[in-house]
Amino acid sequence: INADNFTTAARSVRDVAGAIAVAGGRSLVAASGAAAARVRAPGSDLTVLDTNGGRAKRRAISLLTELVQAEGVDVIHAHDPSSAEIGETVAKATGAKFITTFH
Repeated sequence: INADNFTTAARSVRDVAGAIAVAGGRSLVAASGAAAARVRAPGSDLTVLDTNGGRAKRRAISLLTELVQAEGVDVIHAHDPSSAEIGETVAKATGAKFITTFH
């Protein structure tokens, strides 16, 4: 998620990650932007990425692909068009399921 401004989407990510933790699961949150650290919920892990520009986006895809494979991620959930482009690419490369919720 791009968290440049702490938007409804960013709050939603934090709330969902927190609910997953309460239910006994684990969430890995990848975010970019100035407010990225604010999307971290208790019980979740946060990866802050630079996704501004083509080279940075390609690096983010590479890092997330490695993370998804290493952690055995089942589902990638994106919340905006830029995140969706990255998430879909990573999902195709790793076999993770992919969903989007645009706010």
